[in-house]
Amino acid sequence: GRGARQGVARLARRPMTHVGHFSPLERASTSLPYAMEEERMLPRAFSRCNRRGVPWVAVVACAVGWALAAQMSFERLLSIDIILYGTSLILEFASLVALRIREPNLERPFRAGNFVFAALLGVAPLALIVYAAYLSRSEQMAGMPALLFAGLIAAAGVLAFGAMRFGMRFQSQSEEETVAAAGD
Repeated sequence: GRGARQGVARLARRPMTHVGHFSPLERASTSLPYAMEEERMLPRAFSRCNRRGVPWVAVVACAVGWALAAQMSFERLLSIDIILYGTSLILEFASLVALRIREPNLERPFRAGNFVFAALLGVAPLALIVYAAYLSRSEQMAGMPALLFAGLIAAAGVLAFGAMRFGMRFQSQSEEETVAAAGD
């Protein structure tokens, strides 16, 4: 009857709704590895595109990451997100403060008042991030506290960035030596 058809229609709509929500997020996520490859921060494979211009390696890599994340509970994902994203916001704010101290006369598009007022604007968000991390202190991931797990992920990112920068410097040196040898 009519109720059964409505039930089937509702059931069929659910996966489509999830795909509709997931697709923009996946597209936004795949642009990051593609851009990182253009800056030589990731292997060249991440910029390989199919005939429609889609960076398919970046899409597959992000899909694998999403599939792994889908195995975790929402609370665990939220804990990791708060810690990692919150830490990145804290680092961004600290870098802005450091830039303001080092380059006080640097041209900027807007002003937030004097330096003390501008620095105080960051105190409330910082307090909320610290409080959220404190609340997630009992959450466990991979047999360890979620805070430690997220800290290890962040540390791995720092180490990977350092290794990448070292590799780029080494590659630049060898390119310079090749050019110099060719000129001799």
